[in-house]
Amino acid sequence: EALEGVVDVEVKWEGGEPMHRRVGEHRVMMDVTRLLSAIGAADRYTATTTGGGEGSGVSTDELGREVVTQCFVFPFQILDTDECALPAGHGMRHRCAAPARCVNTVGSYECVCPRSGGAGGGGGGDGGPNALAFPSGNADEQYFAALAAQTRSAWELSYGAASESSCPGSPSTRSCCRDGDGTGRSTAASGDDCRAAFRCPADPCSSSSSAVAGGGSATNDCASSARC
Repeated sequence: EALEGVVDVEVKWEGGEPMHRRVGEHRVMMDVTRLLSAIGAADRYTATTTGGGEGSGVSTDELGREVVTQCFVFPFQILDTDECALPAGHGMRHRCAAPARCVNTVGSYECVCPRSGGAGGGGGGDGGPNALAFPSGNADEQYFAALAAQTRSAWELSYGAASESSCPGSPSTRSCCRDGDGTGRSTAASGDDCRAAFRCPADPCSSSSSAVAGGGSATNDCASSARC
């Protein structure tokens, strides 16, 4: 149904976390302020008799127009946002600090420490039993279960002290940085702060120059003919 004469809409959202986290079908209540002149005769009596007699629901806006506020229930769908693909400066962009890699999930994202041997973001450079392809789409629980089952060196896990990193000694933020998903583990805001505090070490032997948080790099001084 198309509503005529709409001048203001107030969404009555009590979901807690930001709406873009709640991927799926929803119904939400909205207070819709409309021009009285745009409301049909059949609806005008109902719209203007809110307990105090005809005309009691009518008010005048800042432009001197007679308006009425009505309550509607709207169905809508929230699509997933890929926080990992948003440009720098976007308010919904991921907050993973390099060299951690961002992996998108339905309604959120996680930060993952790269493997020292090659492919980042949970991939295995050796092609052996620890190899795990970086997800091309949304990472699911199967991906994170395989990630947790990997055998990793200390260079491939977050720093082991809580003073240095959230989720200390973990390959990713999946185990502790959760959004308000009914588990009670955190709200969306604290979930993002938790991911922002996740720190992975940069192995100086993985390459001649590895990006680290803050825009610097971890380098080794080995000659090209030497092995780190």
